[in-house]
Amino acid sequence: KSILKGADGYLVKPVDETLLLAQIENILITRDLMKKRLEREKEVQNQTAQIDEDSVIVSAEKLIESNLHNAEFDTLQLACALNISRSTLHRKIKSETNQSPTEFIRDIRLKNAIKLMKKGKYNIDEIGAFVGFNSTSYFIRSFKNKYGKTPAKYKPEIVNS
Repeated sequence: KSILKGADGYLVKPVDETLLLAQIENILITRDLMKKRLEREKEVQNQTAQIDEDSVIVSAEKLIESNLHNAEFDTLQLACALNISRSTLHRKIKSETNQSPTEFIRDIRLKNAIKLMKKGKYNIDEIGAFVGFNSTSYFIRSFKNKYGKTPAKYKPEIVNS
């Protein structure tokens, strides 16, 4: 009867101490999980509100830069983080930058690679890894397609300037 009225648990007398303690522990764990879930939902709502204030491009750039180290960060994760569909993401990025979302992510990664090159502390392999390229050869090829030179030829020009 008491379960139907909203009780968290019900034990019959005589009460087994181990069952009582287990039930109390389960109630505490459940409440802690609910509290954490509510905090995450509140955080997501705050992020969504922030995204509404910024343009999609500015928010996307921030998200990409905060996930530079993650080579697995792709358009699907970006769309989920922005709380929009992949098709909406594609349409908005294409209209504002004339790039696909994949090209946009790669472009942000390459711009950050140049920032790291200017510091002069890292070699090409390290820079490629820092900005989220799994393969050094793909990093070099992408860089050359974007800037017309390989990173090794580009780096001395900007480090000395």
